[in-house]
Amino acid sequence: MTLKPFYDRTEDVHVGAYVAYGHTDGKLYADAEHKVKVSAADLGRAFMLGRLIVCDGKNYFAPIAYAEATGVKTYDGTAAKTWTTSKE
Repeated sequence: MTLKPFYDRTEDVHVGAYVAYGHTDGKLYADAEHKVKVSAADLGRAFMLGRLIVCDGKNYFAPIAYAEATGVKTYDGTAAKTWTTSKE
């Protein structure tokens, strides 16, 4: 059995991380002002590349799980939080 590889695209070559910004409603956005929506495909790709970081305004989290149907899960040391996409 061979695992499916995920290849970097040219625009991913020197990317250190993709930051998604969490809003109080539990949705993730591409900007700190929570105006640019994020799709499940974009979150999934960033997670699969191992480059996704979630910022809740004060703290930065490395996601521990991703599912297209439920979104991204982070853990702050005491509890897990699920973040969903802002784009339907």
